[in-house]
Amino acid sequence: GTVPASNCAPQAKIVLLACQSPASQGWAGQTHWSIVDLAQHIREHPELDLGTPSKSTVGKILQAHNIRLERL
Repeated sequence: GTVPASNCAPQAKIVLLACQSPASQGWAGQTHWSIVDLAQHIREHPELDLGTPSKSTVGKILQAHNIRLERL
């Protein structure tokens, strides 16, 4: 399925976060995000203003933007 266009700003924030090093976000020793860890990080940081997306939602957003975490 596709992700609604009305969610463009939050999607862009999630994509931007996914492209940053987990270590730069306090996940010491991690070089790449997993979808589970990225979703957990978003849920644990309400100041990001991204709500509490499930790992499935995060995965769909990244897939819609052709983001493959293992290749970043």
